[in-house]
Amino acid sequence: FIPNQIPRDLLEKIAKLESHIAFLYSNFRPKIHGVPVTENEIRDILKKETDVQKRKEAWNASKAIGKELAPSILELVDLRNLAAKS
Repeated sequence: FIPNQIPRDLLEKIAKLESHIAFLYSNFRPKIHGVPVTENEIRDILKKETDVQKRKEAWNASKAIGKELAPSILELVDLRNLAAKS
C-alpha cells in the first residue's frame, strides 16, 4: 500500500493550508465603508434595504472574502493535484 500513499510532507502542507483557509474564513468580517459588519447585518440589508446602492455595497462586502482566500485556495488546488499524481 505504501506506493499509493501521499508523501507525508505533502499531506502536512495540505493540512496546514486547509487549516489556514478555515481560520481566514471563520474570522473574516465584511466591511461596508471600512466598518466591519456581521453576516446577519448583511442579510438584513439585502432583505430590507430599499436603496439599491446600499444593497450593492452589502453584496460586494459579503463577497470580499473571495479576494482574501483565492491565493490560498489556488495553492491548495495545486497541492491536491500533486497528491493525486503521487
